[in-house]
Amino acid sequence: MKTIYVDGGFSKNPIFMHLLAKAFPENAVYASDISQASSLGAAVVIHPFWNKKPLPEQLVSLKKIENVYL
Repeated sequence: MKTIYVDGGFSKNPIFMHLLAKAFPENAVYASDISQASSLGAAVVIHPFWNKKPLPEQLVSLKKIENVYL
C-alpha cells in the first residue's frame, strides 16, 4: 500500500479529499496540517548539522481520509 499526503489548500477541501481517496482506494490518503511547510522541510533537512537534540514528534498533524461515498 502506498500513502498519499496532501498539503495546502486542497487538504482543507473535503470534496477533493474524498474524491482522491475514492480514486485511489488501494492507497491511504492523508490531509496534512503543516504551518510553514517549506520552512519546516528545510529545517528538518539541516537539523542534524546544527542541533543534536531529537526532532519534536508532533511537527505534522495528519488526518486520514476514508474512502466513503459522497
